[in-house]
Amino acid sequence: MIVFQLIAVPLAALLFLRSAVKFLRGKGHRWVAALTAAIWLAAGITILQPEVTNTVARLLGIGRGADLVLYVLALSFLVALVYFYHKVRRLNSDLTEIVRTLAIRDALNGGSRGLVNTPKDPPAERSGMKREAAESPSDAE
Repeated sequence: MIVFQLIAVPLAALLFLRSAVKFLRGKGHRWVAALTAAIWLAAGITILQPEVTNTVARLLGIGRGADLVLYVLALSFLVALVYFYHKVRRLNSDLTEIVRTLAIRDALNGGSRGLVNTPKDPPAERSGMKREAAESPSDAE
């Protein structure tokens, strides 16, 4: 075993166990925990036995295991990109709906209250400080 394998395989095993425990306990989305566990298991196996990627690549008609890994990573990146794009669009839509609802509610209640109640006193007076004490020495000249 090389040094990388001595470090990476136990790490992948720990992360696999963590995901498997999350799956078995039912915390969060079970399919995410199962997918994460499968990814860590595959990572551990391919780090421990790199020739596995060559065998799988040949079965799929791809020349080398490194090419297979690159294709899987590229496809995973594209899937993640589309997923997060749609998630951001949905969050934007939800936020727009909330702001519209609040604006309409405030307009129907006789004016805008705003989301933050800003006091009329300056910060120095609110904290008990006097304006003279808050002035710098250069202001006193």
